[in-house]
Formats: sequence, structure tokens, C-alpha cells
Amino acid sequence: MRRALRQFVTLAGLAATETLRSPFLAAALLVALVLAGILPLLSYVSLLEKRRLVSDSLLALLLTGGSGAAMLAAVQSVGGD
Repeated sequence: MRRALRQFVTLAGLAATETLRSPFLAAALLVALVLAGILPLLSYVSLLEKRRLVSDSLLALLLTGGSGAAMLAAVQSVGGD
């Protein structure tokens, strides 16, 4: 358990340093975080399943944001070589 936590912290630290090296990637991730914070505040008046809709929207946002961030990081690493 400790090893997995240590690996996660190391990976998170490396991701943070790569994000700071690329301001565009940092801005894209910041926009995704802001949207994730604002999304639960939107009122889905006509739909009764508000909680499920918000959770599905957040998961979709995380999937597309993570895929975009991974694509940008891959393009930058391949282009830098």
C-alpha cells in the first residue's frame, strides 16, 4: 500500500512539473477544473435526475480533459525529440 502511494505521489509530482513547463496545458487543465466546479451549480430544472446528470457530465469532462491533456503532452514530448 505504501509503495503504491509513493508511486502515485511521484507520478503526480512529475505531472505537476510537466504542467508547469507547458503553460497551455496548465491553462487547459485549469479550465477543466473550473468547469468541474461550476457544473454542479447549473440548474437542470426540466430533468429530475439532477445528481446523475451532474456526475455523468463530470465523468465526461474528466475523460475528454484527460485525453486532451495526454494528447498535448504526447505531441510535446515527441515534437521535442
